[in-house]
Order: sequence, then C-alpha cells, then structure tokens
Amino acid sequence: MTDKYKILGQVNNTESASVIVNVPVADETTVDSVVVSPHSASSLYQVLVTSLYVCEMTGSLTDTLYEVYVDPADSSTNSYLFKNRSLAKNATDILDIKLTLSPGDKVYVRSTSVAGAANVDFTAFGIEMVSGFGPS
Repeated sequence: MTDKYKILGQVNNTESASVIVNVPVADETTVDSVVVSPHSASSLYQVLVTSLYVCEMTGSLTDTLYEVYVDPADSSTNSYLFKNRSLAKNATDILDIKLTLSPGDKVYVRSTSVAGAANVDFTAFGIEMVSGFGPS
C-alpha cells in the first residue's frame, strides 16, 4: 500500500459543475475468462480529501456563491457539502473537510455570481491511498 500526499485536483470554475476529484475504479475485473473481485484484480484507490481551498480571483464581483458536492459511485443522488456559500471579493476560504472517498466517487465544484461570470479557483489537497496490486 502506498500513500501519496498530493494536490488531488485544481479547477478554475465557470458556472457549470466541474469534477475536481475523481477516484479511479479497478482497471481489470477478469483474469483470463474468470471474473474476480475488483479488490484483487488491480490497484484499488481510496482518497482522503483533507482540505479544499476556494479563492475568488476577480476582485470586482460583489456576490459570488459556490457549492461543493459528492457524487457517490453507488448512489443516484448528490450529497452537498456546501451549497450557496458566499465568498467575498478577493477572499479565500480554506475548508477543512476530511472527506473519505471510494473508487468511482467524484467531487464536483461550481461557482456563480450575480454580477457576471465568476472567476473562482478551487484546489483540493489530500492523500491518495493505493492497495490491492493483483493481476492486471
């Protein structure tokens, strides 16, 4: 098992939702013609998102809102962590979230502004844990 402390993703967001963290799923689920568990077939990824930095870049906007949500691989509904959170001009929010993610999970970010297009940078920091090296 290896742990990598890293920047998990960076997005300069517009008004559409963007994936900032995408946990890979197992590459192979078969060995020859036998179907095996994804846990034994290839690398198994898990991610711990430790913090998310949100930075308003334009300085001219008066009202910027942002949201962060998780789209779990095993669910058809999104789980909002933050929704319509206000961010002042030239401000930076540091969100200490400690979010654990499984293979296939995705974290989305989105920003909006009443004064035009928002210019918000999102940066996710955390630990990528890799285990389950098997045949691939």
